[in-house]
Amino acid sequence: MAAIKCQDLTIAYGPVPVVQHMTFDLPTGAYLVIIGENGSGKSSLLKGLAGLVPLAAGSITFSPPETKPGYLAQLDQIASNFPASVQEVVLTGCLKGQHHPFYTAADKAAAQAALAKMDMVPFAGRSFQALSGGQRRRVLLARALVAADGLLFLDEPTAGLDTGTAADLYGLLRRLNRQEGLTIVTISHDMTDGLTDASHILHMDHGQLVYFGPAADYPGQTGKELV
Repeated sequence: MAAIKCQDLTIAYGPVPVVQHMTFDLPTGAYLVIIGENGSGKSSLLKGLAGLVPLAAGSITFSPPETKPGYLAQLDQIASNFPASVQEVVLTGCLKGQHHPFYTAADKAAAQAALAKMDMVPFAGRSFQALSGGQRRRVLLARALVAADGLLFLDEPTAGLDTGTAADLYGLLRRLNRQEGLTIVTISHDMTDGLTDASHILHMDHGQLVYFGPAADYPGQTGKELV
């Protein structure tokens, strides 16, 4: 069964198309890594899949149709000076586009469970501002998990992290995918460790699809970074 079906997907900013006529089906439980040079349209594609930018043409279908994906933006698009505790930041993932002033007991339990998966429960009461970059990334991933209905989108989640911290984050994503069956779609410039756990690869160039399919069949060279 396909978790995501894209048919003739096109995204444009004004008259300029940045994603053009893209069609693919991603199986449920897949770990898809989107690669390509800077400016190839990777982030625009991910935002389109997440419903954050409008489609110029084509369609996106989730299975089940009511699926609400969790989304983790690039770190430089996220304020690091949230005047909130770690738990409060994670709780905002429970809103899922809704606006209400109170969180339910179920919301708080979901936030606690997500923090536990990220090994961040001891930090729940701390200020988000006081955390390291790697710890902030874990908290924001917990926030995305609270919002996710079996589907998680991540835009360069290890960018700016040191090698050890990035490896820890890759390990968390691997566990979420393999042990919990979460379908993951992530953007990566890392052509070594970033592709290790991929079940599928989508390669873009100038807004167009170069390759989509199993990682084992990907003809591109690994061992270098796309910049």
